[in-house]
Amino acid sequence: MTLKKFVLVSLTILLAVPFISSCKRGANDPSFSITSRTARLSAVWTLSSGYYDYLNQENEEFNWVDDDCEDGIGMIEEYQESDVKTISYNFSNSLSHFKHQFTTTRDQFVDGSMMVDGKEYEDALTIERDINFDYELTIRTNGTYRVYITYNLYEDDYLLEALDESSAPQYGKTFSGTYEYEDEWHWTDNSLGSKEGVQFDGFPFLSMNENNIGRIYDINGSFKLNYMTGVEFINQAVIFELDKLESKALTLMSNASFEGYFAEVDEEFEVNVAGQGYITCQGTYTFRNIENTKFFLQFISDGKSVAE
Repeated sequence: MTLKKFVLVSLTILLAVPFISSCKRGANDPSFSITSRTARLSAVWTLSSGYYDYLNQENEEFNWVDDDCEDGIGMIEEYQESDVKTISYNFSNSLSHFKHQFTTTRDQFVDGSMMVDGKEYEDALTIERDINFDYELTIRTNGTYRVYITYNLYEDDYLLEALDESSAPQYGKTFSGTYEYEDEWHWTDNSLGSKEGVQFDGFPFLSMNENNIGRIYDINGSFKLNYMTGVEFINQAVIFELDKLESKALTLMSNASFEGYFAEVDEEFEVNVAGQGYITCQGTYTFRNIENTKFFLQFISDGKSVAE
């Protein structure tokens, strides 16, 4: 090989190295790829496994500034109460296992027109179900995407309306259908300017919250039965980390947290305390809220890029 050819080949290799390494961004990206990340991301992806977890914790507290005020005639007692709601979906083999749990330290709740105790309310909002669930995500190189979902849930405990007052209760209903949504996606850059994340302007997902849970109590307010009342979807803007981006495998991850705090001081007012007469009282009310959402989704594809 002549010196001129050797120099030319060497320059070609050196120029190619930055291009090749630039294709690897995520920790589990391939070390070598001749296609760009946009080309690899563009495909028809099918959800194969993963999970989605949601946590909502609410803490409420009321305290008197002066403890003597708690003994005032007709005054409320100091209290601390906590509610915790968790929702999880585990995906595997075209199946979604849904689990909704609710725990509380409250003694009583108003549910509709009935007063029920806290433990009964916990039971009424704790439920697990399996849903037949297929999730297809088509990402196009032109910056748009399409989500197509099919689902099927047979709810054994769904209470049907009686034909007349003498009819025995009838149970069982199927919820099935399709859901389609289109929007835009964007690369998101970190401080180094590398394409480590991708934003979907509206990412549809199951919404099986307490609004989808029916519950039945007897005339005494004792819990008897809960059941799913439907299947719904919500669209939320989500930024995912690309944990893995190969020609036929994609892993999306996201973890978001929120913490809120509210406090107020009740206006001063006169309270009649036994043995002390009227004294000036002041109470403080605080509310704390913690939310956390976590996605870990694994997709597979045939590796064929989609332009439009």
